Amino acid sequence: TYQDHDKPEKMYAEAGLDAASIVKVVTDAMPERKDSRSRLRLA
Repeated sequence: TYQDHDKPEKMYAEAGLDAASIVKVVTDAMPERKDSRSRLRLA
């Protein structure tokens, strides 16, 4: 898709390339442990 020019932060967020979007994709892809906690630990 075409993306209008804007501030880099807004363009990254719209494309799903900001930190929050990347963390969501990674945590969604991680299998959950039996105790319902994610194996990924974010500091």
